Amino acid sequence: NVSNNRRGENHPKAKLTNEQVISIRDLFKKGFSVNVIARNFKVSTWNIMEIVKRQSGHTFDLEIRNIFRIFDKI
Repeated sequence: NVSNNRRGENHPKAKLTNEQVISIRDLFKKGFSVNVIARNFKVSTWNIMEIVKRQSGHTFDLEIRNIFRIFDKI
């Protein structure tokens, strides 16, 4: 599906990589404020909130692929 190929970091207007999105979610879970995270990644607080709420174009696929890579190595 062409539209799925243009989600996340594959979208021409993407500001963040999939790995950065995972890092943002991790930092938020660890208690860092949205403002601090936004400043460090040079995006708006709105962008961070959308990522944290999982509403951004970044998919959960990368995280799942990483989990499967770990199991493949076992």
